[in-house]
Amino acid sequence: MKAATDCKWSAVSTDPDFELSATFDLTPLSGYDYTIRDSQAQTALRNFTYVFAFCGVVNEVPISKGGEGSVCYGSSGDEPVHYPAYQVAQSYDGCLRLGVDATSENTRWSLNDYHDPTVGVTYQYVNGDDAFCGDGNYRSLAMEMTCRSEEQTSELQSRSDLVC
Repeated sequence: MKAATDCKWSAVSTDPDFELSATFDLTPLSGYDYTIRDSQAQTALRNFTYVFAFCGVVNEVPISKGGEGSVCYGSSGDEPVHYPAYQVAQSYDGCLRLGVDATSENTRWSLNDYHDPTVGVTYQYVNGDDAFCGDGNYRSLAMEMTCRSEEQTSELQSRSDLVC
């Protein structure tokens, strides 16, 4: 496991009648690889696996085509480049980068509800590949964390926001 990056962010409400603030600490989620497999598309060419890490790069670079293809962004004999998030093809030999690194220039934090910061936060990698996007758009991955009341446990909701 690679060293976890400190991953904290604080925000305040934009509603003057509802002055709340919240600090989000995603550090316990960092240092691990997460995988989400999409199999909902009508055609196999549109089914992808998403591999990502919070606040850093993945530990294990994924392999396309269900583990039978090429190492993502690897070249013959060289160690592959570790990125924070990948979109990996399940049915063909292809990978796309969904973020370039976990620096402040390439990540975004946003509140899920700007009036009530206690609702949750979205952490996003930006400036991924522009392949198949065109018009200067780059791929990204947003992870939305929703906070629940004290009676409920915290829930992690992830979604891929590919802006193309």
